[in-house]
Amino acid sequence: MADRLDEARPLLEEMLQASLDEGDESSLPDALAHLAFLECLAGNWSRAERYAKECREAHEMTSQGMSSQGEKIQALVDAHTGRVDEARMAAERGLSAAESTSYTWAVIQLNGIMGFLELSTGNLEAAEARLSTSVALADSIHLREPAVWQFHGDHIEAVIGLGELERAERLLAELNSRGRATGRRSTIAAAARYRGLLCASRGELNDATRALAGSVEIFRDLGMPFEQARSLLAAGQVQRRAKRKRAAKESLQQALDIFESLPAPLWAEKARAELSRLGLRPPAPLELTPTEERVAALAASGRTNREVAQALFVSPRTVEANLARVYRKLGVSSRAELGAAVARRSETTGADSR
Repeated sequence: MADRLDEARPLLEEMLQASLDEGDESSLPDALAHLAFLECLAGNWSRAERYAKECREAHEMTSQGMSSQGEKIQALVDAHTGRVDEARMAAERGLSAAESTSYTWAVIQLNGIMGFLELSTGNLEAAEARLSTSVALADSIHLREPAVWQFHGDHIEAVIGLGELERAERLLAELNSRGRATGRRSTIAAAARYRGLLCASRGELNDATRALAGSVEIFRDLGMPFEQARSLLAAGQVQRRAKRKRAAKESLQQALDIFESLPAPLWAEKARAELSRLGLRPPAPLELTPTEERVAALAASGRTNREVAQALFVSPRTVEANLARVYRKLGVSSRAELGAAVARRSETTGADSR
């Protein structure tokens, strides 16, 4: 919850291993659910999916029956990976279990997940209704920690999207205050993203651009690629409105690359739609994008995927996804072949410029 994901991972893994070693099967679902949530934040979605599956299996193994926790974490992963029907079914099952036992904490979280899902599909009215429920219930139990499942920011995005700007301003002020009070950088970054969207809705495009640039930087530093990509998407939207087409294309392409690498198909489609609105000539099928060009050049120079990621301020997973496309477009299958292909492209480009 404090954004220290690399510190949390070994502690949770130790917790999981201790449960296994001691035969404490009743503790397995909790450890697995927390690990799934962590990996979802960290962008390791295949790992998050595995933990979510094991969490549900652990509940079945311990005869805990239909569990709001198991369904909740499965719904979270399904929502992020774009499995809309599966996410809705898991969330509804979890909500039924939570409401039957008056488990308010889970009701808050499940409505938040369903709100995020509706936001992802563009259904702002349904998103706002679900997220308002989460916010109201959280207030009723005096839950002040903004980093818990991070539904407050999604709520603000839905409210802005519905054009309720004064209400969004009040909600944003509260979120920013909580983020500053707790020092939660992810909350501060989320508040900056929604400050950018709010400013853009009012036509204050320079202020919006500055706020979104700060949000992108914080999420990148925290190692939260999905949230970084959401801020890049918002930045691209603002840059397009400001008629800064080249900057918009760069932001949107970076967002698309991250969404595709996770993969987050619902959000990748949003980035593609924004790119199509730029009105630029679409690239030739085998033409490398600017991001792919940079990744190819760095990889061809001998840098590892991790070193390329550090140089470009992206995740290693994003580098892997870009390299896979580069290999396909250039018709190569190894780093050695990539180096030769990049050298040939450089020679051709140099000749053309002369």
